[in-house]
Amino acid sequence: MLIVNNGIISNARIDVAIYPRLEHGPMSDVSGIILHQTSSDSIITTMAGYTFKPAGNGAHFLIDPAGQIFQTARITQVCYHVGRIKAYCKQVHMCTQRDEEVLAGIEKAYASDKDERFKQIDAWERKKPAGLRYPTNDDSIGIEVVGAPKNGAYVSPSNAQNASSRWLVSELLMTLKLDRKRIFAHGHMDPRKYPTEGGMIAY
Repeated sequence: MLIVNNGIISNARIDVAIYPRLEHGPMSDVSGIILHQTSSDSIITTMAGYTFKPAGNGAHFLIDPAGQIFQTARITQVCYHVGRIKAYCKQVHMCTQRDEEVLAGIEKAYASDKDERFKQIDAWERKKPAGLRYPTNDDSIGIEVVGAPKNGAYVSPSNAQNASSRWLVSELLMTLKLDRKRIFAHGHMDPRKYPTEGGMIAY
């Protein structure tokens, strides 16, 4: 179990490098962990984005190609790392009749406008309790692994990165008292991302 003080982890395997621009207010509860891969192969470029990009997008942790783990935001703070979410009930085949009606209505009304369709599905999902939807920015921890897509698809992280992600996820699950079922690859839950993003990160 990790030692945490004011959202900052004290552990020899984690370098603390907090980027205030990534923190967007207190996070009262955590319902899941999201696995991401970056748009760049360079940790320097990724961290420069954390510093200078005005949107403040980024996750709580970053794992470089050599497997070094950086904590880039406090785990008690909201980070902008999720984006839109798909209908979770569709993925686990547990939609209620009301879900089916609403989702079918959205699909029909916005058949030719995918951006608005994604937005409406996201809005419907966010009304649900945490366990019945994918995690959002407001209740999830994000882990980014450095590595850009190649020809429209992400590739497997390095062995060192996977070893670090396994360790970090295991420790976070114990510390935050989360179920392994609440770990998600970003590409599986955000309809605007490459479907392969995060899918080959070990945990």
